[in-house]
Amino acid sequence: MSLYMTNLISRRLYEAAHNGDVNPLQEISDRYPLLLMGGTLLDDPYDLLPEPPLQVAASFGHFDFVVRVLELEPASAHHSDRQGLSALHMAAANGHLNIITHLLQFDSELCFLCSNDGRNPMHFAAMNGRLQALRLLVGGIEGRYDVKTFLNAKDDLGFTLLHLAVYNQHLEIVQYLLGLEIEVNALSSKGLTPLDLLIDCPMVYPKRVRTANFLRGHGAVRSSALSSTTSQEIWARKKDTLMVVASLIATMAFQAVVNPPGGVWQEDGAHINNSSVISSHQAGKSVMAAKSPKLYVFFITFASWAFIFSLMELLLHVSNRVSNSGMVSEALIVYAKYMSTLSLVATYSISAAFLTALSGQDAAGFTFLISITAIFVLLYLFFVFRYGLRKRPSPLKKPITFPPPIPPQS
Repeated sequence: MSLYMTNLISRRLYEAAHNGDVNPLQEISDRYPLLLMGGTLLDDPYDLLPEPPLQVAASFGHFDFVVRVLELEPASAHHSDRQGLSALHMAAANGHLNIITHLLQFDSELCFLCSNDGRNPMHFAAMNGRLQALRLLVGGIEGRYDVKTFLNAKDDLGFTLLHLAVYNQHLEIVQYLLGLEIEVNALSSKGLTPLDLLIDCPMVYPKRVRTANFLRGHGAVRSSALSSTTSQEIWARKKDTLMVVASLIATMAFQAVVNPPGGVWQEDGAHINNSSVISSHQAGKSVMAAKSPKLYVFFITFASWAFIFSLMELLLHVSNRVSNSGMVSEALIVYAKYMSTLSLVATYSISAAFLTALSGQDAAGFTFLISITAIFVLLYLFFVFRYGLRKRPSPLKKPITFPPPIPPQS
């Protein structure tokens, strides 16, 4: 079958799914059985369409079409569109209970499917205010899976069902979830509890108060009121890792200074040419200092910086002045870490350049290596200061945007 014919048939399937017309589906199945059974329902032809036909039918609530497609191509139930949405996502978002029931009976593990944002069908039911759909989904996994795990599952932003229901102003969903084993004070990736979201949530005032009262009645609190034990433990683990890295950099920098590239002279000596002393050296002194004094100055400078900045970082940690609220101390640690790491990179580059510059003819390559290193360091610093260290807006001062409820395809 030509690609043109395949695309034409695919578009017919899409229109049939949009209208809930099973007849074209049956006709195509009878005339081109390999088109359906060979996996074409899941492959390239639908890249040209807004949505796969099964998702379209599930979104519009065309039950008969969904049932027939699953009979012809069972694997399509697990297929996702470009946003990672399956047919169960679509049915849950739009509240089509008969399709949800059929899909759960077809394969209850469809509840595990997540979108590109890490959201399962229950997330979409909660954020779109589909209470009965959410009840069906919860009932479909009871007795077979850990319901508590599903209820507290987080998306890629760290938001649970309760976060999404609160933000999208679905009070009935909030009431329902609070009656289940939901974690009321779950923290998002930004450290926000569901109660925190009410601050920026564009609710009318009475509705905001009612929702807040429901949450507080079930033990909900602001993130600032939570016990700091968890955050302190997390910071302690981070601090231990940072201290190990800083100690390693300091050790490497110290070893580089006491054992520079080329080693040290083993005995006193002098180079004599025509009865005149050209150069002399003493035992224990650096060979690099005698051979390339200018380069040795750079080497010692960068190695010393790596050592000093690593010690500064260690002192900041040991002084116990750094915590999650110590923004100044954290900034000092960041700067110290950047400077020690970059200084160590420069030290390595100078060492490599010295050890590979075996003759005067290698001076060009020697200079090239140093230049390339300097360019990469400068680019790194540019991106760090341009994007990494600029002040980020507080999530409490800027509304968090969520995908809107899935509209019917037109």
